[in-house]
Amino acid sequence: MADYQRWSIVLRRLNGGDLLDIGIGLGQFPDAAVRSRKFTRVRGADRKPHSEYRNLIGFEFVTYDLTTDPGDLAADVVTCMECIEHIPSPGFDDAVANLKRITRKRLIVTVPFEEPEPLPHYHFQRFDMTRLEKLFPGARIDVLQWEGTPWALVDWRPGSILGRLRMMTRSLASTVRTLRSRWSSGTKPIR
Repeated sequence: MADYQRWSIVLRRLNGGDLLDIGIGLGQFPDAAVRSRKFTRVRGADRKPHSEYRNLIGFEFVTYDLTTDPGDLAADVVTCMECIEHIPSPGFDDAVANLKRITRKRLIVTVPFEEPEPLPHYHFQRFDMTRLEKLFPGARIDVLQWEGTPWALVDWRPGSILGRLRMMTRSLASTVRTLRSRWSSGTKPIR
């Protein structure tokens, strides 16, 4: 899928607040976000400006490595498209935790979905539905495909009722399994 198709899908789903795009590459998505006039503030963040980086409209550029402490960096809406698959395992969990930490209202992440193995040398993570549901509990996850490898669009909201219900259901299911195991082995249930 071409990047501009992904950006247009994401822009259609968003509806305001301040936006922080993580892993901006050349800067096209933050530029499109500014042009949309949907956001009160648009910032783009990356470890360093890309060699072909263009800031055509004037969004704010922030130097930030997702695997490090974000400090007071935060936004209502955080987007991170085709980025986290490039983060190696030492640091990957920190990166996902930091994405959640800096998100006030809504986080949109896109990743290649069920990418064929072996992965390209520049991808360190592979995503399927089970892994995405574990990383982003309660998120709406849509799998889309035009050409080539499908990609997943993860729409996560901190503290969502659905997310809390899914986590409670998992916890309850785990407790039931533990009690069944103890009961079938002859151990008395916990009172």
